[in-house]
Amino acid sequence: MLGYIPGGTAHDVVTGGSVSGLSLHLELELKDPQVTRISTLDGSVTGNAIHGTVDDGSGPRSILLRRTAGVFHERRFLFAKPSVGPGEPIGILDLSVVLSDRNRFVSGSFVSQTDCFLFACGGVVTAFSEAGSAITGELESGGTCPGSGSFTATFDGTTKFYSGTYTFTSCVGTDSGALIGAKSTRTQTDHTAGILAALGRIADDLETRITFTAPYPPVSPSYLHSGKTQADLLAEFNAEVAAYYSIDVTLNRFRNIKTLNDPDTLADVDTPIGVDFHDRRSGVPLAGGSAVTYRDADTSCAASEEELKFFAEEAGARVVIGNRSAFADLPTLSQFQTNRSDRFLVDIADINAGHPFKGSRAVSPHQGAHVHWDNSSNTWPRGGTAVSNYPPIYAVADGIVDRVDYTFPVEGNDRYGLDLAFARDGCTVYVFAYSIEPFMPEPFPGFYRPFILASRGQRVSKGDIIAYMYLPPAEGIPDLHIPPASIGSHIHFHIKPKTAGSFMAPAIFSEALVDSFYARWDGFGSDGGTPMPSCMGYKLTADENPYGDPVDVLR
Repeated sequence: MLGYIPGGTAHDVVTGGSVSGLSLHLELELKDPQVTRISTLDGSVTGNAIHGTVDDGSGPRSILLRRTAGVFHERRFLFAKPSVGPGEPIGILDLSVVLSDRNRFVSGSFVSQTDCFLFACGGVVTAFSEAGSAITGELESGGTCPGSGSFTATFDGTTKFYSGTYTFTSCVGTDSGALIGAKSTRTQTDHTAGILAALGRIADDLETRITFTAPYPPVSPSYLHSGKTQADLLAEFNAEVAAYYSIDVTLNRFRNIKTLNDPDTLADVDTPIGVDFHDRRSGVPLAGGSAVTYRDADTSCAASEEELKFFAEEAGARVVIGNRSAFADLPTLSQFQTNRSDRFLVDIADINAGHPFKGSRAVSPHQGAHVHWDNSSNTWPRGGTAVSNYPPIYAVADGIVDRVDYTFPVEGNDRYGLDLAFARDGCTVYVFAYSIEPFMPEPFPGFYRPFILASRGQRVSKGDIIAYMYLPPAEGIPDLHIPPASIGSHIHFHIKPKTAGSFMAPAIFSEALVDSFYARWDGFGSDGGTPMPSCMGYKLTADENPYGDPVDVLR
């Protein structure tokens, strides 16, 4: 029994079940930050109806489910309260809705990721509509403090964010305010059925201990997963069959199924086409003894080593294709503790000032290191006005360009920049973030674009030039509203998880580079009047240290 709950969230899963004749048994887990509800559903199938009972531990209640061959569409969103000042948004929650082929609302739910600050810890969507770029929704929550409310939000195709307002009333009062959001994953029920059917066949074939040979319909002939081909995967299946009998394969907790790409999905929350689920396999070794669990894995990350996570459509069927992802080949973040990079992000001899990442325990915290230029002597550009005559910006490690911003407003000026995915730790991919800030408004749309050489998804090698630093001339360019040069022109740089999390000190460089950087700090090398020692991170909390411990000085 494989099951998925359209309109649920990643916290609403089918954990097990069985079918015997016309009798159906389902086991469900519904979870929010405060409570986990375990429910069972037992019923019998009569035509297109399932009559039965559901019990969440408080006693059985009658339930009637209708079966349909129609296709339904699941859309998922993230919503939150805007942050107050720098930092992550507050009260991030997942919201999922199911729509019919005629775009009519069918069902939906929401759940808070951590803190229950927006709406409630979890509940249901009772109404949803979309008109152009605007969406509206109505919500209800239950439990000991029931509530209800609504929201409206409008999508901006440039920023790929929703902005709007909400109100929610519960036993503690009424909460209302501003709302931001983003589009997340999309799927439809016929696609989901195809994914479950492919994985179900693999499970059945392992349990019946067939000999796996190509062609094998559930797996693409072009399957590629961290260097493994379809032949390699089938050979692994045959090795399992040869090593165990009485094989039992349990595939459950299906969630986050994505089968449709949406160009309006925010890059930071987008995922590859595929599915998250739990894969547990056990068997009795042929050499004898008791049954053992020989596989117990979950697929919940883009860098996953789970070879059955990623799917595509081929000849009208859903097939396993492998990760085809360079993220799986990235080194671990901890490797940079001992195998430091010998390539700084710029040529240190060219900068005029700088400072390390100043942690939240510093007198004057700053969530990023800086390198600064002073072009008041018109040092740049050198040898002509071509982009390549400005200071080069380098890839600090081998990796994949994960994000490119050709322009982005910041405090009255415009910056450009990119993120380089260079390491991972289990399911978390880490990026080295370059925020390139000439310290001026962009003179006209597209002005900064030529200064970025790399594109999103491009694999780069340590030392490759990926961008150039634009520096305004000493006298400025009045006709283009470019101000005179100042020491304010800089690059802000830090490490962070690819999706969400704290900014961290960029402590991945050799000691020789750190000391060379320190020698160029000039007047930026103190914290509240106290000189800082040579380092890349100062007065860090554990969350600000990429290697995990609170520390005063991180080289």
